[in-house]
Amino acid sequence: MMEYSIEHFYDFSGNLFFYTSDTSETLIARKIEIQDNVIPSSNSVSAKNLLSLGIFFDSSRYTEMSKDMVKRIKGNIKDGGPYFANWAFLYGLQVNNPTEITINGNNALSINNQLQRKYLPDCIIIDGNQVNLPVNENKNIPGNTQINICQGKTCYLACDDIEKALDYLNNNIPLTLNYNNS
Repeated sequence: MMEYSIEHFYDFSGNLFFYTSDTSETLIARKIEIQDNVIPSSNSVSAKNLLSLGIFFDSSRYTEMSKDMVKRIKGNIKDGGPYFANWAFLYGLQVNNPTEITINGNNALSINNQLQRKYLPDCIIIDGNQVNLPVNENKNIPGNTQINICQGKTCYLACDDIEKALDYLNNNIPLTLNYNNS
């Protein structure tokens, strides 16, 4: 879906998405929506999706497109207040790198459900049993339940205890390399 959106909606000269496809009927002007309102703008959602997909698939193309979109809007974020709230959140994610939580093993679904109930806005949670993505590569130990907490392609915590993982996340324990890949 993202590839289709890029092919038919993306304006490579402006680094943003048009509101209508290039296959739609000819209009007087193709609109580009950037302001968030009651719902986030189509461009801020697309930029956030590009960031997530860039992490999932280890695609620098997607992450760079997301960064280019935020760069294009950065001046509006400062002056636009609530009309650029989703953009501001995305900018924060890009600056601080989202925390990637991959869960593998027999209890992955249960742990995933428990984590999804928590407020973890800067985390991307991946059920490693359900997907074969580069972000999950070399993190699945057959038969063992394992929670991996990573940031920017560096893993800091691997454990099988959800309480330990939540304590790590909630207390902002400084990220120190604690990952044993054996």
